Amino acid sequence: MMTQDSVKHKHPTLDPKEIGKRQATDEDYEELEQNKDQNKDQYKDQYNHGHLNPSSHHAGDASKATMTLTNIVPQRKKLNEKKWSLHEAKLKRLAKDNSVYVLVGAIPSEGNWIKRDNEARVNIPDYMWVAYCYYDQTSQSYKSGGATAKNVENKIYECTVSQLQAFLEKHKQVAGQLFDNNCYVEQAAGASAAAGASAAAGNPCDI
Repeated sequence: MMTQDSVKHKHPTLDPKEIGKRQATDEDYEELEQNKDQNKDQYKDQYNHGHLNPSSHHAGDASKATMTLTNIVPQRKKLNEKKWSLHEAKLKRLAKDNSVYVLVGAIPSEGNWIKRDNEARVNIPDYMWVAYCYYDQTSQSYKSGGATAKNVENKIYECTVSQLQAFLEKHKQVAGQLFDNNCYVEQAAGASAAAGASAAAGNPCDI
């Protein structure tokens, strides 16, 4: 993963301060270790590098490319290494026999930041989310799903794409559909009844 020094070595004419103005650097994440004793409640579980595009979904140079800090957010270590990792593995299994389209994002917090020299540097998101859509070769039908996670606990909340979209719109994160016709899934026979039953029970992704 590139630090300010490694970027400067690759681009000697680039001022490291300018790098830091435009994106997070690995030095920012080191502040988590330095600050955890001063902010025991905030950092007691600690954070690590949460990949949006998972490195485990790729190999070789493609996997290395996911290590850039523009693909990373501070994620609770317990969540990242357990439930979130298991969900990434689930999507990887789906992709073994199907072409799976995946969207991943994070909802920023209003005031939770990694700070360096008393300057807010990297936002620690409140939520993580993922949506997927694919044509299942076995059943010859479209399938999709969504999930959210609070960035403070080791738990995944799964739901439909429509329910995830409602959650994102509530947090002013997305306009329009995540996938064309919601991946066609909710138009299928029986899907509307299942969605209605789920809606009656509440939106599981609205955490």
